[in-house]
Amino acid sequence: AVTTSKADVDQKVAMANKTAEALEKATADLTKANQDVEAINQIKLTQEYIAALRDYAQKIATVSPAEEKAMTDKLVALGKVLAKQNRFKANKNDSEEKLDLNNLSEATREELSLFAADLLNQIHAAFGTSKVEVTKDVTKIINDHVSTSKTNGVKGHDTEHLNKLLAQYNITSSETDENIGLNGGSGIYSAKQFVTKTELKRLIYNAVVNMMFNASEDYEINENNEFLHASSMAGLFAPEAKTSYLGVGTSYKDDFWQVVNFLFVHDKALTNSTFNRTALANPFDSQELLNTQKEAQ
Repeated sequence: AVTTSKADVDQKVAMANKTAEALEKATADLTKANQDVEAINQIKLTQEYIAALRDYAQKIATVSPAEEKAMTDKLVALGKVLAKQNRFKANKNDSEEKLDLNNLSEATREELSLFAADLLNQIHAAFGTSKVEVTKDVTKIINDHVSTSKTNGVKGHDTEHLNKLLAQYNITSSETDENIGLNGGSGIYSAKQFVTKTELKRLIYNAVVNMMFNASEDYEINENNEFLHASSMAGLFAPEAKTSYLGVGTSYKDDFWQVVNFLFVHDKALTNSTFNRTALANPFDSQELLNTQKEAQ
């Protein structure tokens, strides 16, 4: 009888441990879900800005210099206010490991593209433009481009080089858009080649903010003001597209510049293409993260 009771006790202890473990796991799951929700990065827009950028994108090709200046000045003023309201949020779950902008792993490049896609989907939803998806092919194309082009970024767009890569998939290059964000500095403000996941996401976030608003957390641009990049990022130059496939590539140039390339391949570019349209699931999907938090509570 004594042995039974010992077995009995052991079983009860095992069950208690199991319950404690389950509770610990549930608590950890909730903590992670809460931190993921706290770190949802948003791009806030106003109706006035949406209307002004839509107007600009529709008219920019045909307006007089005076009209262009009036439209641009209006957007610059609205952008300065919005840039102050859009601030990056770090995620406590991200590792502190240093990553090389010139040699990011495939997994990290896909994660960055998905992070950017959620930001752009918030913008596209506000403008009623295409859904932004990420695929393995589009992240590969942009990485092949930024890692082998000699002039990409600092000297502008190396269109010839990019078009050769798109041609390998039989993608119609006229139905694609590329936007490049630059972040530079030297001395104590130097832009770095080796960055943490948080710094990398901040770089992507601020590149989006800067192109949308002509200003960001780090600086306001007061010369060469233009909103062509903003129009492109918002999907306004591809109004027919239902889906736009996004790949993000990074590089570090001339010991000074952090370069971020955003490549959009719109569905219309893929009529006769070998491009694989299978979309990657997005862990940054704001709505999904809120649902996960709810389930963990």
